[in-house]
Parts: sequence; C-alpha cells; structure tokens
Amino acid sequence: RGPAALAAGPTPAGLAGVCHLCRAPRPPRGKHCHESMACVALYDHHCALLAAPVWGWGYYAFVAWLLSMAACVPPFVLLCGRYLKRRRWEGAGGSGVGMFMAWCGLWWAVACLLLVYHAYISWRGMTTLEHARSLRQESEALDEREEERLMAKAAL
Repeated sequence: RGPAALAAGPTPAGLAGVCHLCRAPRPPRGKHCHESMACVALYDHHCALLAAPVWGWGYYAFVAWLLSMAACVPPFVLLCGRYLKRRRWEGAGGSGVGMFMAWCGLWWAVACLLLVYHAYISWRGMTTLEHARSLRQESEALDEREEERLMAKAAL
C-alpha cells in the first residue's frame, strides 16, 4: 500500500485498497490493466486476440469463445478444403489449400490448448494472473531450497 492508499483513509468493506496508477478504489482480486488503463475486478488477463481485458463475467464469454473456436474450426476447414480442392485454388509458391489448412489447424490447436489451460485454472479457482504468480512463488521457493541444499553440501 502506497501513500495514496494511506491518504485515502480506511479501506471500505469489499475493496482491496487504492490503485497507485489510476487512484481508483481497487476491488478484491482486482488489478490495473495497463492496456485498457483501468482497474478491473477479478482480472484474469488482457487478451491480445480480443484486444480487451478478460475479467469477471467476461471470463465466461472468453471461455465460450475458445469453445466455439475449438468446435467450429474443424468443420469449417474440412468444408473449405473440399471446396478449394475442387476449384484447384493455388496460392503463391505452392498449394494454397495446404497453407490454408495448416493455418486453420494451428489456430484450432491454440484454441484447444487455451481451452484446456483455462479449464484447469478454473477448476483450481484461480485467474491466469494468480496462477502465474503461484508458479513464480513455487519456483522461487524451489530455488531457495536448492541453494540451501548446496550450501549445506558445501559446508560438509
């Protein structure tokens, strides 16, 4: 808590303090999104694909978008691939059909991986930000234990 939080006086119930960047009351599990320049409750992450912060109820819309991507891309690719093969569509430098199928397959794989990851962190009751912080803390604790082990070994 910085000077702005101290100047604001006691924290009202349900708030986690005052943001040191925008001076707005910060809700619990909230964070300042640097891309949208606002403090948001239950901040998960700023999605580059959607160009918006993912937070609160919008998180469910984000997961629904990932689910629709995972469900709709394969039939779309198959239908377009069949159509393009019939038309003998050729792109620059080779088979445009193959390039198109590979590009769509890549997006499908990314959507599926993100969907699995977000299902896992939702099951754990965490946001992306909280999960990244916990991984960092676990890594730092592991490094400290390893350093202590090496120091003890060197002392022998």
